[in-house]
Amino acid sequence: MTNTKTQETIDELDALTDVEDHLQFAANIIEREEISTALKSEIDSQINQIQKRRGDPNLYLAVIGEFSSGKSTFINALLRGFLQIYQFCHLIQLMKILPKPKQ
Repeated sequence: MTNTKTQETIDELDALTDVEDHLQFAANIIEREEISTALKSEIDSQINQIQKRRGDPNLYLAVIGEFSSGKSTFINALLRGFLQIYQFCHLIQLMKILPKPKQ
């Protein structure tokens, strides 16, 4: 997907979810005096994390299930062999998925 198409998709999702409006609402709430400084700080930190994450072009997906319940099969079916998967550990599998190298 091109950068332009990716940005168009992000813009469409933003329009559907009103993310900016929700973040602004949360920011307005923490301006209230009756909210403790600690809570204000925590909410502000979470808003900043959300805004930072929105700029991240990567997709993060968690697939959770019992051992040998077909998680890898499910992921492979979704990816249909187009991507290369690197597994980093055994019991809890963290994977980094990259485009397959061009031959």
